[in-house]
Amino acid sequence: MCILQRGIPFFYLILDSILFYYFHLLIRIGKLVSLFPKRNQQIIETAMGVALQTKENKSASLDAFPKPLRGKWRSFIVRLWTTVAMLSAFFGVISAGHLWVSILIISLETAIFKEVVQLGQVSSKKELPFFRTLSWCFFFTALYFVYGKAVLANFEDRKLWFMKSYPLRFFFIHHTFVCFSLYCALFVAFVLSLQPSQYAYQFGVFARVHVAILIVVLQAHFMVLNTRQGMIWFLLPVSLVIVNDIFAYLIGFFFGRTKLTSLSPKKTWEGYIGGGIATILFGYCFARILGRYPLMFCPKLDFMDCGFFCHASCKPSPTFISFRKELPQFIRKFLIRLGTQSYSSGYLRKVLDAICSVTGLCIWSKDESFDPFLDLLPMQIHSISLSLFASIIAPFGGFFASGLKRAFKVKDFANLIPGHGGVTDRMDCQLLMGLFTYVYLINFVLRNTPDVGNLMSLVLELSTSEQLELLQELYQLLREKSIPQHVLQNMMNEQVVST
Repeated sequence: MCILQRGIPFFYLILDSILFYYFHLLIRIGKLVSLFPKRNQQIIETAMGVALQTKENKSASLDAFPKPLRGKWRSFIVRLWTTVAMLSAFFGVISAGHLWVSILIISLETAIFKEVVQLGQVSSKKELPFFRTLSWCFFFTALYFVYGKAVLANFEDRKLWFMKSYPLRFFFIHHTFVCFSLYCALFVAFVLSLQPSQYAYQFGVFARVHVAILIVVLQAHFMVLNTRQGMIWFLLPVSLVIVNDIFAYLIGFFFGRTKLTSLSPKKTWEGYIGGGIATILFGYCFARILGRYPLMFCPKLDFMDCGFFCHASCKPSPTFISFRKELPQFIRKFLIRLGTQSYSSGYLRKVLDAICSVTGLCIWSKDESFDPFLDLLPMQIHSISLSLFASIIAPFGGFFASGLKRAFKVKDFANLIPGHGGVTDRMDCQLLMGLFTYVYLINFVLRNTPDVGNLMSLVLELSTSEQLELLQELYQLLREKSIPQHVLQNMMNEQVVST
């Protein structure tokens, strides 16, 4: 009950339980355990508490399965297991709120950076002086540049005692100077570490670290900015990419015949097209479901009220207020005929009610009169644009990652996730999707003009005192442009009334 009062969608918790117990049952059925590779036995034993078979029994039971189960189907079962586990953990983090989602994003980008930098080291098998130290120092300097100001501003607004110390005050006020100084020190350290016999390798690592920071850290930061505008702007795009990847894999697995690109031999045109259709349908329905929960659509411009959970309550914006859309006449006639038949079939009536709830396509109005119409949420229209990008453009982020792996002659970025590879193998499409969502959000959803919306993202990282200082400077600037004071006063009064 306490969780429900905090505004957390209850169906997330139900889904977590269903996925967990379904996975537990799947592991215990028959001898499917023997399909898991030997290197994953310890992971399974620790996670699920399942006692695996002995070496002799395992080899005998594996021979009892047809040959396809030893290769193609083995990969499918392992991939299914890890997918269920990752989805369960993912929805648990979503239920915790905006702050934990932001921490998850930073953790994932850290793992991606680690895998990308190690990729070159594994390929070259050379030991670069201060390789790990310099690489991670560049990375943490980039993290401080992107997130340091916002974190310290949050501490400042909370009036925490350690923010009174001079070093932290200096790091907070002179944030950009500190970042530049750190970068210069690291740049000098890199130049001093150059060795004549390893110039090409060292400059290659230097370039790879900077490209990784540009692609990973900055693009992941846009995902955090999306989360501030409402959890739905993080969860929906991420879900679209996941659904597209799952259905493209399943359709390609069972029906794929035509290869899509040589960069990824397992990708097929059938999976690419089928996954796109499934993604659009899923996004249209899922956007309507998420639009019902304040935790999803309420902005969280700061994390001042976030503890273990983040509270969310607000008045829905026009994007999440449904409107009635009339249907063409021939569709209305068909639905009226279908609605008449539903009175004689209770099951059909329940199905049509469910369709109305999920899609907005309704046959009767609240007074039970036959009046087919479309109860449309503007967010559903936006979801179509996001779905098209997730289906058409985002997969090329995966193709780019596949080409990178081929360049370094490795199969996966890492072996952290059984059946999937590393974190980068799962997040290669998400970074590009997050950037598109941010660009789409400030251009076609928010009420501000795009440049103002982009500037507001920077303003939100200031402390309250700095925001007041900015407001004073803007007021003085507008006064110098000969804008009458009563115009500025009326503008401020309108803002007060609207809030």
